Amino acid sequence: MSSLLYSKHAKLIENCYPTIIGETAPKSSETSYLLFYASSRPAKLLKVANYLEKRMQNDTYKKRKLDTKVTLAIMNSLLTTCTKDINLFAKGVLKSISLVLDSGDHEIMWEACHTFGEFSAYYDGSALGVDKELTLLLDSLIIRFCSFCDASHAETQENVLKMKLLGLKAIGPLMSSELIKTTHARDYFDCIVPSLLVNIQQLEAKHSGNNAPKHEARSSCSSSQIPEVEECETELATVTVDALDSIALKHFRSLIRSCGAANLNIVTELAFKFLDDFNMWHRECYDISLVHFLIAEMESSYRHIVINEILRRLNSCTGGELNQKKVMLASMLASVLTNRTITVGISVLEILNALINHFNKSFDDGSEGILAFRESLLEAVGGLATHVYYPDQINDILSFIVNKLRLGSREETIDGLPISTLRVALLHCMSVVVSKNEKHTQEQAAICKIGIPFRIISPTLSLFMDENLTVRKGYGLFFLSYLDSDIENWSIPSRKLSSKGRLIYRANDPGTEFRTSIHEVLFDYATSNFTLPLDYALILFILKTMIRKFEHEEFVRAIPMLFKLQALNEHTPPEEALSQQALNQVIASYFLHASEVLEIPQLTTYTEEIISTRKADNQWWPELELTEPSDLEKLEGIEFSHLAAPLSQTPHATISLEKIKNILSWNSELCGKYADLEKRLSADYVPNANGYDFQNTKGRIRTSRIIDGLKPKIAQPARNKSESPLGETKPVKFETLRDALKSVNDYSEVDTDSSDRQSWSRSTTDKTRSVRSNVSDILSKISAKSSNSSLSLVNSPCLTSRIK
Repeated sequence: MSSLLYSKHAKLIENCYPTIIGETAPKSSETSYLLFYASSRPAKLLKVANYLEKRMQNDTYKKRKLDTKVTLAIMNSLLTTCTKDINLFAKGVLKSISLVLDSGDHEIMWEACHTFGEFSAYYDGSALGVDKELTLLLDSLIIRFCSFCDASHAETQENVLKMKLLGLKAIGPLMSSELIKTTHARDYFDCIVPSLLVNIQQLEAKHSGNNAPKHEARSSCSSSQIPEVEECETELATVTVDALDSIALKHFRSLIRSCGAANLNIVTELAFKFLDDFNMWHRECYDISLVHFLIAEMESSYRHIVINEILRRLNSCTGGELNQKKVMLASMLASVLTNRTITVGISVLEILNALINHFNKSFDDGSEGILAFRESLLEAVGGLATHVYYPDQINDILSFIVNKLRLGSREETIDGLPISTLRVALLHCMSVVVSKNEKHTQEQAAICKIGIPFRIISPTLSLFMDENLTVRKGYGLFFLSYLDSDIENWSIPSRKLSSKGRLIYRANDPGTEFRTSIHEVLFDYATSNFTLPLDYALILFILKTMIRKFEHEEFVRAIPMLFKLQALNEHTPPEEALSQQALNQVIASYFLHASEVLEIPQLTTYTEEIISTRKADNQWWPELELTEPSDLEKLEGIEFSHLAAPLSQTPHATISLEKIKNILSWNSELCGKYADLEKRLSADYVPNANGYDFQNTKGRIRTSRIIDGLKPKIAQPARNKSESPLGETKPVKFETLRDALKSVNDYSEVDTDSSDRQSWSRSTTDKTRSVRSNVSDILSKISAKSSNSSLSLVNSPCLTSRIK
């Protein structure tokens, strides 16, 4: 020992210890010289480290607190100064820290935790796995500090809090250190993550005692209400539970922010494993707040990791009956997807498929809480409609669900589930997607609205004719939400005026053709033999929604269909008299609603008179006068015989077509839009006359001018009945042929308006001029001799009109 005292490095170290009573820190000037000496050569640094380790053994054995603190302070200075050569004295530092922890003195343990924090901050872990002794020393210290964080075995509550604070102080710098992000990261995270979470109680405490309904409680646990963690330095004497919460939350936040994608997967998995190990699935606010905290602290490109982990654990619960864990996972997923946080990289269709499968299978489960489970799943499906990251995402979601409807399938069950139940569930999902997306786009003005194309919805129109009433109702509710949404452009004008007053018609307007298909299927729906009061109420809701959306154009198109229904209704057999009167009530109610929407007072007065007459004759069902689609539940399971008092058999008053035409002919707006209004209203409606292929729509344009009328036609001259087909015909005169050629020359000069010429090329104009000059040359060379032809090859339509 005496030889050591006289060595240079030993003398420099001993000079650093204070000699004056009251001094607690190493002497600054001597310490600076020691650091210069140690950093000059690695061999000198190794000698300094070995001496400090031996000095620590003596001081801890003799319980010299002051000298122990000074030794730890010198080690701290070496760690900050000799960063590149930490491997040379790392084992000495870790052994010294372990000796201090064995002493059990909280005061010097506090300093040892600080030294370990310095070591964690500056050491890169380059020798871990290579130097087994160093690896074992580090692993044992991390495990020991993590055990402090869960020091429930301490004698008193005060000691429990102190031990937890010591553990959190020691592992805090590890959160952002490269030390634990090596190939052994999983082993370190297995200790660190539970040690942090066990001290985080603040997320739940903030919402404890909240007796709000479930959906409100879930929104109250959003990440926006998670308190900000303040930087705080808590001393051992003033430690509290709230302080531990804040420190643990700060460390957990630092860990998440400093991890890459691979480590974030580990952290997320361990967070859910913590909920499993401590059976915390019944603490809804804590669980959901924890998930929101994870997502809020991750970069947007990594947030899908949390959603994938929830989905993976939800899929792993499919084997058994419904339990609290399964319900909570569904609530987590719903809360995350309905949150407005940007989550890039989520697999929308994969999540949708899993949610729909769980939703369908839930109908076979009668466990308590199944309704809450279904509600969460539907919320999650609707949440997918608010996370729109590419233009056709909503269309892809709806197409995916439509494919699962099994349209046209004759199977009664699919995967053990009745097909009607399956379709009702899927239609409910579609309604949620459309309504949530519409609400989201209205709230977010910056979002570009993409309409839902008709090709996706048109195949589903056949569900109006499904034999199951629940399916018809479910589809009707979805269709109403679809009509109310910002769907594909319905209002493309089907005709317009050109600059020269000619009407230009659109040959195939998708919106018009789709509405025509709607009218056709509603016609078949209303005349089917399975209609019930709920069906008629649903038809009325759809007609009212369409008149509100498309106004005059829809009204003019719907009138022929309605009067066709009324005409067929007059020939209804006596046993179907009740449905006949219900359909007439729908027609009268529609005209009343249309008159109010379009503001036609005369029609309102006339319709009210008809309705009053029918009510006076006891031919009106108040039960069919519903105000909201949600009121359809009142008619479930009700047949016509279950309604109010029997209706009178007196012939009921019906809407008169002639009266309607007379009223509408005085409406300036309708007459201004439709010059052929009376013809349109009087048209005989022929259902299913215009087939339409929604998969191959083309925007062809045609004009009102009949081009075929300008072409020469091969025609046979008129003959008497007694004249033989092979008999002689009158010779054509020279003037006839000349005038015919001249008419062609005149019509070749007829040009279209500027709007029709935009697509013509220069070559077309040159060709027209060439034809014009050729005809003129022929006319100039014709002599005054008559033609010898016995058959007219050309019969110009223009010539015929002139002769007439």
